[in-house]
Amino acid sequence: MEKVVIEDCTNTLLRIFNEAKASGKTVDTEFIGSTIEQLKTMLPQYGSFTEEDWKTIKFKIETTINVEIDEPPIILANPKVERWLDHKRGELDWVYWKAYEEYLLDQGRNKDVIKKTEETIDEILDCSGDPSKEGNWNRRGLVMGNVQSGKTQNYLGLINKAVDAGYKVIIVLGGHLNELRKQTQIRLDEGVTGRESIKRYEGGLPIGVGKYRDPSYVAHPLTTIEGDFSKPVANRFGINFTKVEGPIIFVIKKWASVLNNLYEWIENHHGLNAEEGKKLDTQLLLIDDEADYASINTKHEKGDITAINNNIRKLLSLFNRSSYIGYTATPFANIFIDPDEEHVDIGDDLFPEDFMIRIPTPDSYVGQKHFFQSNDDSKADPVVIIDDNEVLLPAKSNKETLVGVLPESLKEAVRCYLITVAVRSLKGTPKAHSTMLINMTHLTLLQDKIAEVVDEYMDEIRSAADFALGYSMEQAVKKSRVISDIKDSFYKFYEINESFEEIFNHLKRAIGKTKVFAVHGKSGESLDYSAYKANGLSAIVIGGHKLSRGLTLEGLTVSYFTRNSKTYDTLMQMCRWFGYRPGYKDLCKLFITEESFEWYRFISNAIDELYLELSRMSEQKKTPGEFGLKVREHPGALLITAKQKMNAAHNHTRSLDLAGRRLRKYEFYVSDENNLNNLNVTRNLINCLFDEGVNQYSAADGSTIFYDVDHSFIKDFISDTKYVEGEVTDDLLLQYISKLEKSGLPKFTVCIKNIKNDKNLWWSQKQVQDGDPELPSIISLDHRLPQIKPSKRKLLASVSGNTVCWERQEIGDKHDERYFLQDPDNAPAESNPFYYITNPERNQPGLIIYTLSIGTLPKNAKKGGDEILGVPHKDPTISYSVSFPLLENLKGKSKREIDRLSRATKVSYVVNQIWKALNEELVLEYEDDGE
Repeated sequence: MEKVVIEDCTNTLLRIFNEAKASGKTVDTEFIGSTIEQLKTMLPQYGSFTEEDWKTIKFKIETTINVEIDEPPIILANPKVERWLDHKRGELDWVYWKAYEEYLLDQGRNKDVIKKTEETIDEILDCSGDPSKEGNWNRRGLVMGNVQSGKTQNYLGLINKAVDAGYKVIIVLGGHLNELRKQTQIRLDEGVTGRESIKRYEGGLPIGVGKYRDPSYVAHPLTTIEGDFSKPVANRFGINFTKVEGPIIFVIKKWASVLNNLYEWIENHHGLNAEEGKKLDTQLLLIDDEADYASINTKHEKGDITAINNNIRKLLSLFNRSSYIGYTATPFANIFIDPDEEHVDIGDDLFPEDFMIRIPTPDSYVGQKHFFQSNDDSKADPVVIIDDNEVLLPAKSNKETLVGVLPESLKEAVRCYLITVAVRSLKGTPKAHSTMLINMTHLTLLQDKIAEVVDEYMDEIRSAADFALGYSMEQAVKKSRVISDIKDSFYKFYEINESFEEIFNHLKRAIGKTKVFAVHGKSGESLDYSAYKANGLSAIVIGGHKLSRGLTLEGLTVSYFTRNSKTYDTLMQMCRWFGYRPGYKDLCKLFITEESFEWYRFISNAIDELYLELSRMSEQKKTPGEFGLKVREHPGALLITAKQKMNAAHNHTRSLDLAGRRLRKYEFYVSDENNLNNLNVTRNLINCLFDEGVNQYSAADGSTIFYDVDHSFIKDFISDTKYVEGEVTDDLLLQYISKLEKSGLPKFTVCIKNIKNDKNLWWSQKQVQDGDPELPSIISLDHRLPQIKPSKRKLLASVSGNTVCWERQEIGDKHDERYFLQDPDNAPAESNPFYYITNPERNQPGLIIYTLSIGTLPKNAKKGGDEILGVPHKDPTISYSVSFPLLENLKGKSKREIDRLSRATKVSYVVNQIWKALNEELVLEYEDDGE
């Protein structure tokens, strides 16, 4: 049956099940199955459907209907912003929004998710300017959402609601590439305009929202799928903002020349002069998609303005009433904008001084937590660490570099991809789009050569399929090494309900339909999923810059990534493997180098902390400006944003605030001498605490807690131990503790961590490498303490072999900060350690000392594998974490005193010194070679 007819039936049934759910029915698998059986006889128009068709429909409904958004948006708004939406809501007809809502429902979207999305959109609109308000006003806001998490759907909904409320001119900055602008234009055509923009004055059938909206409600696109903004085209249609009915819509590339053309046309066409105060009263909504890219004024400290930033601000300056809203998945750069920068002619910079809002994600979203905060050691681990990629392409390469042979890891990735296509076919979606991503270089010439090598391997697989897949599975595996390799990859990388025997019959179709594409500006190939709408496209896509920002890869399941950028902005935007994977999350794999994995893990934790800070400051009714200051003082900030975007091109001093932070030691030197020194320093500290007679408490798990410990003991402990330094150096940490001591703030609480039961973990049972000691076991740190059971930790050895590192930054347990509350044994089991640090009863800094039994294995070591366990130390290894309370939790302190203490306890450092100390070379990648 035609795919489009199946989709029509699926979406019709989804509406029925959405209504059933809204009425209070439990829409589970059993209910869906029985209802579909009843409807088969009641819907004669679908009588020709096969059982395979109904299987596809049932699978789509089961994986869509119960998706939920469990959390509200996080909103940080300036109290000076006048809220207006509730007052005006009943006066508005919401024609454009209702059409968009109907369109989404008919697209099979979950009704509850649409409702939650609408609530977020209402918050954004409410923080934007009231379009009915006269006079001069402007708003600056930032909407943050994860990569591939539905930001486009959000701003399409916002545009529709804004038009209903009275906004007249809509400008969307739709990316910096023609393909991205075209993709955005298509979505605007379907989601707002309701007609194909290329045929805007030729009549024709409505599309998208146009099918659900009264034809008298029109929108006027002045850009098309085929063409960006052009002065001659705009003049030809002669639209005047002050005279035409309905919204005027532009989707333009984020190029300085295009922005300047639009500025000049609006200015000249309407007789404006911003310097003389001749401006439009028409309401402008400017949506800046990927607002962290190119919109930032990176020349601020030189007293200059970048061209794109300048032209965005010039456009805004032509309107008396405007709202600028940036959308981004990587918001650090926007927060580093100077909130005080102002230009006499073009006004304020784009700092989101009025509001910042984080979009929540549905539970079907696969993001950074899934890939970079998982501790899954099984075959189900979504991450596969690779180390042989340079046999194909060296990490440092140029146009003259010769492309080598296909590494085994990339062959395995291709085989995994074909397995995912076959499994999805077996599950009931044989005509769904599927994609594999290979991102190894930004150089287009090398991308083409990689595509050739990959296609040669696919030819080998195609030949094997033609030869062997006509036999039974047992015979095919015996007759073809390639088919045998596919079977081996299935059992090596997947723990799913489906067996290889079941997917075998779907392999031939999966292999036969898979094509290899090189996607870049010179390739001449277009990744056009719409051309394969009937039967679905299965694509292995090789690319760089085009695939790194904004472009959606449909049904992405396997990614092979070896890029070596070390800037947060660049890396996070490359995360095309983030997104919605309903019904096939367990099939997704990311093949990645260890270095990139470690860096991603670091920035994943950093952005988590960013959003936790946003949530906390939202509860405290802080302003975006105060949040911006807090983020700029975050210890990880320098490591995660390109220095140009931080206005940090020159040496200057920055502040660091550790209040409400937790720092850990999780990377250790492979040296028995250093390990023993850390152990002896710990014993000496414990001995001093007993000799001082400080108060103590014995926790139920055997941990011992010491109270009111002098700052000097902690400083000596930190100074005398030696670890690989993290984002905050020991010198800065010691400076901070000294300032706490000087300010008369509470002394430390120290916890000597113990565990109740020693676990026999699978990796600890492996054979130990010849010459290494056995894993350390129970140890006595002091005769006055209970014996300590070390926590077993499986670490990764560095490439040099000189250090070992825990795969997570959290070396202990997420509940450990409870030891610093008044009743640690009865503290609630919160999943977020930030809860304990920011708890109002917590007002003292804390030190937790961990005793570890560490072994090393490769990242991809599995239970049942033949890997050998390395044991770097004969004695247990000491680690620690140190955390600091929020200053506002200090008892008996006024707000003025807390503000004074906040200023007094910050530590400062020169930018280039901290970079040098961390040995990090931060690189902002500029794509070239035609991209």
